[in-house]
Amino acid sequence: MPDPEDFWGNDFDTTAFIPPVTILREQAAALGRKTKQLVTAEVDTTQMYSSIMQTMTLVAPALDNYRYKLFTTVHDIDLYPTRTTFNSNLYEAEDADAFREVLRIILSDPSTQRIVKSLLAQSKT
Repeated sequence: MPDPEDFWGNDFDTTAFIPPVTILREQAAALGRKTKQLVTAEVDTTQMYSSIMQTMTLVAPALDNYRYKLFTTVHDIDLYPTRTTFNSNLYEAEDADAFREVLRIILSDPSTQRIVKSLLAQSKT
């Protein structure tokens, strides 16, 4: 019996796409390296209706895995635009470069820096 006709097309190349979750995981790994794993970050993905939500959570393993939810990012299946909520502010990004800029703002924010420093100080005791 011959194979049924395939209507899916042939172009499933994803190299041009940089999903938000990839960028988030890169930043999570960078925090772990920077703090010698005393403070790490996890990226959890959940479905929110028809959208995808990623949550970045800071984790302090030495403090019985204390967890601090830092921000959430929501996007549709098309990846962009993203909508990121941090400290009651909403940041929108139309593409990967704009999303990186949003993360630069959030991760270098004084409140984020204060939280990481506090977790680091308590983890070293």
